[in-house]
Amino acid sequence: MSAFRLKSLSLRNFLTYEYESLDFVREGMIVFIGGNGTGKTSLFNALRFVLGSNQKDQRYKSWSEFINNRGNARSGWVEAVFEGDGESVKLRREVRRGEAPRFYVDGRRVSADEFKEIVRVKLGVDPDNPLVFVPQGRVDAVKEMEPVKLREFVEELVGLADERKTIDEKEGEFREALREADVLKEDVRMIQERVALLAPEVERWRRRKQLEEKLRRLEEEAVWSRIEEGKARLNELARAESEAAARMEEAYAAFREAAERVERMETERRVAKSRMDEIDKEVGKLREEEAELSAKIKEILRRREKSLEEVDKGKRELEKVERDIEDLRVKIRELENRKAVLEEERMRLTERREKLVEELNNISVEKEKFRGWETEWVAAKADFERAKEKAEASNKNRRMAEDELERVRRKISECARRVAELAEKLEGYDEETLRKRREELRKEKEELIAKRKDTEVKLRGWEEEALMLNKKVSSLEARVPEQVRRLEEEVKKRGMNVEGPLLKLVEVPDEYAEAVEAVLGKELLAFVAFNESDFYVLNELRKKYDAWCTIYLSKGLKTSTLRKIDGDGVVGWLEEVLKFPDEVGGVLRDITRRTLLVKEYRNALALSGKYKRLRFVTLRGDVVEERRGVLRSPYRKPRGLLAVKRLMEELEEAQKNRDLLERELKALDERLSEVRREEGKVEGAIMVLPHWKSLLSEKIRLEDEEKKLREEAEKAREEAEKAREELEKARAKLVEVESRKPKDYVELEEEERRVKDELVKLNQSMKKVEAEYGRAVKEREKALLRLKELEVFGESLSRSIEALMEIVTMGDKEASDATREIKGLEIKAKELLDEKRRLEELIEELLQTLGKEREKMREMGERLGD
Repeated sequence: MSAFRLKSLSLRNFLTYEYESLDFVREGMIVFIGGNGTGKTSLFNALRFVLGSNQKDQRYKSWSEFINNRGNARSGWVEAVFEGDGESVKLRREVRRGEAPRFYVDGRRVSADEFKEIVRVKLGVDPDNPLVFVPQGRVDAVKEMEPVKLREFVEELVGLADERKTIDEKEGEFREALREADVLKEDVRMIQERVALLAPEVERWRRRKQLEEKLRRLEEEAVWSRIEEGKARLNELARAESEAAARMEEAYAAFREAAERVERMETERRVAKSRMDEIDKEVGKLREEEAELSAKIKEILRRREKSLEEVDKGKRELEKVERDIEDLRVKIRELENRKAVLEEERMRLTERREKLVEELNNISVEKEKFRGWETEWVAAKADFERAKEKAEASNKNRRMAEDELERVRRKISECARRVAELAEKLEGYDEETLRKRREELRKEKEELIAKRKDTEVKLRGWEEEALMLNKKVSSLEARVPEQVRRLEEEVKKRGMNVEGPLLKLVEVPDEYAEAVEAVLGKELLAFVAFNESDFYVLNELRKKYDAWCTIYLSKGLKTSTLRKIDGDGVVGWLEEVLKFPDEVGGVLRDITRRTLLVKEYRNALALSGKYKRLRFVTLRGDVVEERRGVLRSPYRKPRGLLAVKRLMEELEEAQKNRDLLERELKALDERLSEVRREEGKVEGAIMVLPHWKSLLSEKIRLEDEEKKLREEAEKAREEAEKAREELEKARAKLVEVESRKPKDYVELEEEERRVKDELVKLNQSMKKVEAEYGRAVKEREKALLRLKELEVFGESLSRSIEALMEIVTMGDKEASDATREIKGLEIKAKELLDEKRRLEELIEELLQTLGKEREKMREMGERLGD
């Protein structure tokens, strides 16, 4: 894949730009720098948009919102040129209001899927990858991700999400295998342990079988050979047995006596041992009691120390309370003095207030003389306030109705957008057509092959035609200035909203070509701009390329009613024989105004005397016109521009047909591969169709609702206008009444206003005094309450100190008693330990005696065995 770089970027009516063209001459990094609102984000969105991304910022809900609204444009586009390794790619994406975006590659319209595939394969760019286009705030969001979320995000970006799932599945299988292996190892270990436990038994059983077999053989071999010997031996053994029986009887008697002695000594040892255990338990209990008493003494001493600390703390607090009580008594005396001062001030202010109220009453009595005018003024004022409230309510209702209408319109726009998106997927097919589509696709292949052969034949014919016309044009093209052609190319390159030159826009019948060229002349090379910015840029480009042709700024379509002129040789008004686009109609009518087309020169001379201020042109291109009372017939040298135009049109038509056939041939080749893909699209369209119908019904419902809301909004506007008129009438009435205000009434009002102002200030002063008086009373009550609390608290502290001293005395007594108990326990423990020591000595003696007796019993046993 070759490395492409961005060469140029052009925008027309896109976001904040009406028109902008950027050329990136140098290779390397491109950085856009500027303050807020200069259009950096618009360039960012434009580059992402032209690369095929369907992502939008949250501020843009539909593609139509990408169109710049300053010039009431209906469409906008972005075009980018990439080059690398000797080739270039021109990408263009256009958006129209209410329609889905259109895609173009090198001037050829393509589908969205094909456009994205070209961007992905040829340029190696995925515009929807969050790491390719990183909007504002996204870097911080990625930086603040949790580690696990960040890993998942990165794996998804680099295409390892599926690999991660596979790894997790394999890891789970591996862990399950490890658990099964651990279970099997445990089973093997248990079996090995059982085998190890049974091995001695098995060995003994095997040895026993061997011995039994050997014994059986020996018995069989010796049974006959030793019968006689056995009998003799048996007799000897019988005699020895009787002698041994007597000796054994004696030994058994001695053994029983020794055993009885051993049993008695064992009993004594067990008794001594039991007593030792009891002594150990008693000693342990004594130790526990001693530890408890020691802990109790420590606790008593700790409580005593704590009580003494609390006594000291209580004494300090008691001293502080006594100081606070004295301070409060001083403060209470100060508050009582302050209360008396405020009471005097309140009485003084009350007297002044009564005087002001009396003055205000006198003013009211004087104003009674003007009660009629005042009543009228109050009524006018009330009417004005009511009208004002009504107008505000009407305006509020109008705004609410308009807001609701705007909300429904946005819903309709969104619904229409979704309907358009789904309609683009459906591609205009209904349900029945979609079901028939598969059969049509099977038949289409044979038709495509036959059509391809016909297209190749037609293509060769148009190539020959274009070659021939190109030769004709090359001999006439020099008549059109090179500067004009370069200006035209620059206009197209920039994508400006400009039309021209006019000779490419005007259709002229061949018989009128000389007349039109004589009238228009060099104006056939003129250009028409449709906004002031393009008009300004076009003027600068004209200077740059030295193309001194006329430029016009169209102000819209101009219409005029042409009177009918009859006469010998009259063909008609010149503008009537021309065909031109509506957008340049105003310019052409301005150029050809008052120009009448006649057959011959004598007809022009005859009519010029009858119709003043008209210009006449003959079919041969002769011009007759009157200027300031002088009849003139200027000579206009033909430029041959219209002839060039016809040849260029024929050549352009031939090239267009050739290009069309080439695209058709390529489309036929592509169609064979698209047929298979279309089957999947048809299935998807069948699934989308119910949702599209539902959205369409919703759109119709919203349009009905919008109609009702529009009527309500119109009604609200009428009511608001009516309320505004009533408000103006009420305001005029109030102004008229106020203009009749009596002079004495004005003086009374000023005096009343002065008294009221003074009364307000006096009331404020009284409020301050009352508030300060209330604060003083509250502070005094609070101080008295605090004084009482401190006195009660002081008495409580004194009682607490006395109680703590009693607790200290009782603790000292308890500690003394516990010390005496500990001494008694130590004496008892010493006695038990002495007894234990004696028992240990006794047990030692018994063990020595037992050893001797057991040795004797062992010797007796050996003798008995012999």
